[in-house]
Amino acid sequence: MKLLVLACLVVAAAARPQGDGLQSSQSAATLADAGILRMESSQAEDGSFQYAFETADQIKQEVSGQLKQIGEEFGIIMQGSYSFVAKDENGNDVPVEVRWVADENGYRAEGDSIPQLGENGAGQRLPQLGENGAGQRLPQLGENGAGQRLPQLGENGAGQRLPQLGENGAGQRDPNLIAASDDNIVILQ
Repeated sequence: MKLLVLACLVVAAAARPQGDGLQSSQSAATLADAGILRMESSQAEDGSFQYAFETADQIKQEVSGQLKQIGEEFGIIMQGSYSFVAKDENGNDVPVEVRWVADENGYRAEGDSIPQLGENGAGQRLPQLGENGAGQRLPQLGENGAGQRLPQLGENGAGQRLPQLGENGAGQRDPNLIAASDDNIVILQ
């Protein structure tokens, strides 16, 4: 068993890259080899920072941030933009750019490719609460399809109160119409 462990250690040591730990210039990939045309970054002593990059396939990003006191806490607020090229439904290139902010009010993004509140992805107006797909008002609870009030329980079609059991047409109790006990109800004629 000891011999097997020793053999594994020798193989691992032989497979280890030789030299000063840096890759040789022949095998090292440059940023341009990876498709990165521009890459910048900086950080100040106050904690603020900036970075940006651009790739050969037209992807760009720029970000800046700084430390900010929010209430009793400190946080980093950031703002930036990114852009890329997408394909539309016909396969044509469409440039997309998004500008954004992330701060004490949350993350907010803007861009032509982002639907606005009340729009779908195609920029069409969405129905509001209480509207159908054509933007027409929907009947509310207690209304018919024409928006007219429906009779409530105990009302006739004109919204007038119906006589209750034991009442005459004027809504007055009539002892001649009903006699009641705990066990049953008897209608008198």
